[in-house]
Amino acid sequence: MFDQIFQRSDALRRELSGPLREARLAYLRHRAEQGAPRSTLRKLAQYLVVVTERLNLQPCGTVTSTQIVCGRTLFQSLELLRTDSTT
Repeated sequence: MFDQIFQRSDALRRELSGPLREARLAYLRHRAEQGAPRSTLRKLAQYLVVVTERLNLQPCGTVTSTQIVCGRTLFQSLELLRTDSTT
């Protein structure tokens, strides 16, 4: 699915090598089945890989409430950056 969302080889490589690839793919497939456009899937994929990298999420492990709060904060800051760049 990543190859349907990303055309640039560096972006595709980052998505393929990022943590929790299968979980990220499952979520993107779910959103695609709901009818999300390619542009939305691309944004979601970018956010997901950044959050999983920054929070150092692993396939086998527990996510703490601190990690959830950090993830929310990171996601909000990414949204702010995106909003600021469009004005």
